[in-house]
Amino acid sequence: MVQMVEAYYKKPMDTEWAYEKKKLYLLQARPITAYIPLHPDMITKPGEKKYFYVDVLLAKQGISTIFSVAGLDFWDRTQAYFFADMMGKDVIGLEDGIAFNLAGKAYQNQSNFMKAMGKKVSIKQWRVSDAITADVLEQVDIMEYIPKKTPKKLKGLMLSMISRNIGTMKTSRKAYKSPKETMNNYQESEREFYSQFTKIERVYKGLSVNGLFDKLITWYTKVLKTTLAINYAAGFGESGVEKVLKKLDRMDDLAVLERSMPNNITIDMGLDFHKLSEYEEIRKTNDISSFVENLKHNKYSAEFIEKWNAIIKDLVLDVQKN
Repeated sequence: MVQMVEAYYKKPMDTEWAYEKKKLYLLQARPITAYIPLHPDMITKPGEKKYFYVDVLLAKQGISTIFSVAGLDFWDRTQAYFFADMMGKDVIGLEDGIAFNLAGKAYQNQSNFMKAMGKKVSIKQWRVSDAITADVLEQVDIMEYIPKKTPKKLKGLMLSMISRNIGTMKTSRKAYKSPKETMNNYQESEREFYSQFTKIERVYKGLSVNGLFDKLITWYTKVLKTTLAINYAAGFGESGVEKVLKKLDRMDDLAVLERSMPNNITIDMGLDFHKLSEYEEIRKTNDISSFVENLKHNKYSAEFIEKWNAIIKDLVLDVQKN
């Protein structure tokens, strides 16, 4: 009955029904108010196999607006390069792949990804980049969305990924055992990337946009692989801590531990500003307008001004890098 209603209206419907004396009655049907419109190519027709899609840009980057044509083209090329390098296969495709771009958005076909890689591996992959998506995948009855057969282009995907990422896995193990050394190596590769980036206008002035993209994506992938290895190592470590805290019934402490880890830019910034707020002269400043005026005319102590400028300089450099 529900399928007939949705077929009639040609959209997902909130359908209410009831049984009375062994008879099924349709009470009312109306459009789902929480329904997020999808491109027609992504909408499953009533009775056909359903797919589970994830809005990658929203889940990983927090981008809720659509990309421009140029922006999506850049993302498309970046994604294609990254998948080819990491997986050794063409995995782009709405129904037969695991990733695709459509109408200004980037999506992952989670149904196909789980079929090719398995549910546990898929959730672990998401746990590294977005814990909320991983939680959703753990809690939802995902099995009804997984196809019976693996799409042709995705067959052997796991073996292909393993063979192409042995180096990343070795780096991950090394990061788990020697985190400081690995972090130093990562920071060195990051500095190399930004160094190359600043030379673009002078060194690669004659390159086309496509040629410039190829240079940048090669450097970026190198940094990204090290980042992934560190993230995987951190995930392994977090799992171990989780097990310990579960036994002690102290899972609430996990968030506190995560926030207190080193190299957390957001937390470090908050602590820096908190230290500044403890200055007596700041305590005596009544509002933001007075603060701006005092800062503008150097009415605060030399010590405070020096520390303020140092923090702002670090923030500007972080923004430029990101």
